[in-house]
Amino acid sequence: MIDTYKEDIYKVRSYECTSTGAIHFPQLCNYLQEIASNHADELGFSKKDFVGENLTWVMTRLRVKITRYPTWNEPLKILTFPWGGKKLFAYRDFVIYGGDGQEIGVASTEWMTLNLAERKAVPIPPAVLAASNTVRQPVFGVAPFDRFNYPTEVDSEVTNEFPVRFSQIDLNAHVNNVRYIEWMLDSSPEILNGKQVQELELVFRTEAMLGDVVSAKSVLIQENERYHKIISAQGVVHTLARSRWV
Repeated sequence: MIDTYKEDIYKVRSYECTSTGAIHFPQLCNYLQEIASNHADELGFSKKDFVGENLTWVMTRLRVKITRYPTWNEPLKILTFPWGGKKLFAYRDFVIYGGDGQEIGVASTEWMTLNLAERKAVPIPPAVLAASNTVRQPVFGVAPFDRFNYPTEVDSEVTNEFPVRFSQIDLNAHVNNVRYIEWMLDSSPEILNGKQVQELELVFRTEAMLGDVVSAKSVLIQENERYHKIISAQGVVHTLARSRWV
């Protein structure tokens, strides 16, 4: 039995909070991305370990559920563990604990390894699958992601346009995952009405690059549930998402 996991402590900074004192949802997602990268580094299959093979990691799916938002100065413990995969995908989960030690959120992610020269997926290295945790249970079960599509006919669609700037580009020379979340939330009226994201599920389809102009679109499907997509000026879908609000 393998219990491969990592825990880190993150203290919520003032500049990571909204005017209510609660952390911005995208900042929580930054923490998840950071601990995932650090754990992969410790296990020997981080981006820098792939340099000689001209490979990198890219996230293809993300699902986050928050039951309580942490606040300024609160110390968070985040636990992460890889739990399996298949030919082209590897899975990693997270548990977020508040300063009182109680669980306040969970998340699941799907990753693939990308050939940087061809920008195409390649099989997951065997060492990654060998490090799968066989003790801890996946937080959403072994099928954590749903299938959903942005509706073809919509009413009251919200649209905002964003140019891709240098500050939004990451180590892989494309838009960082969390930037898509920021664009989506900036295009959600619920934010201005004092609501918070309770659950968000995203599918990352194509890369956005420096100099692109993207449109973030969203539509309310039912009360407190919104669908999102981010598309290029040419109509290529970069990201699809579904959010639930409280």
